[in-house]
Parts: sequence; C-alpha cells; structure tokens
Amino acid sequence: MSNAMEEKRKSPRKKASGVLSVQDRARSEKLGNLVDISRDGFMLISKKLIDTDKIWQISMDLPQKIDGSNTIFFGAESLWCDQAGGPTQFWAGFQIIDIDDTEAKKLNQLLDRYLS
Repeated sequence: MSNAMEEKRKSPRKKASGVLSVQDRARSEKLGNLVDISRDGFMLISKKLIDTDKIWQISMDLPQKIDGSNTIFFGAESLWCDQAGGPTQFWAGFQIIDIDDTEAKKLNQLLDRYLS
C-alpha cells in the first residue's frame, strides 16, 4: 500500500479481532475476511481478486450483537486489490460511501467497543 493512501485516511483503522466475514449482498457471496476498519473504509483478505472501481453492497459480520443485530450493512467502493502471500490470497481496500444513520451507529459502537 502506498504512503499516499495512508495520508488520505481521515480516521485511524482498528484491527479485526477474530474472523469477521464480509459479503457482497448483491451476489450473496463472501468477499473475504475483515483485516481492519475505520469510519471511512476497510481492508479485507480475500481468496479471489476483487474488481476495483466498483460499488459493492456490503454486509459484514459483527463480533457480538449490536442493537440486536449480528450484521452491519453499507455501500462501499473497491479502491485497490493486491496479491498477498500466495496465488489465491489478495488484500483489498474499500472506501465506505453509503451508510445510513442506524448502520453508522453500529459501526461507531464496533470501533469504540470491540476493536483495538
């Protein structure tokens, strides 16, 4: 990841604790597992190459129920995807671009209470 990408971040990322699955709601398929997340974006590790410059409807598992829900929903744009350690592992970076107030509240609680 380039330094330019680091400099564009508005808020610090927090590392995922445990396996938090990230799904593409439109295709009902798993994109990968969360690595880290902020109020503005997230990174995941995937077993497949993620198309970039694309809008995704995301559902992400929560480590514990927040406001009675095990999942958070939002729209995100895929910004980059690079090969990781092996031929079937990829890092992918996303910017959160559409999140309603209820889901933003869950995201804030996730960042404040459950992640380090």
